[in-house]
Amino acid sequence: MIVKLYSQLECWSCQRAKGFLKSKKINFREYDVSVSEQARAKMIMKSGQEQVPVIDIGGILLVGFNEKAVKMALGHSK
Repeated sequence: MIVKLYSQLECWSCQRAKGFLKSKKINFREYDVSVSEQARAKMIMKSGQEQVPVIDIGGILLVGFNEKAVKMALGHSK
């Protein structure tokens, strides 16, 4: 499973989310919504939100970064 991370370069929460995923050796694909209108549109369509980060873990969508919620979603998506 590949986790999808919709983010922006200068977003502090996005950097925390990315660091957490890397530290846990979780494969993820990052989409920078500040440079890709297509990624931004897909993020909004999926989540209904314009806030980043949006983390898609096997269809479980998390808006914002909450380490506990990410861990729970990773456990449920396997």
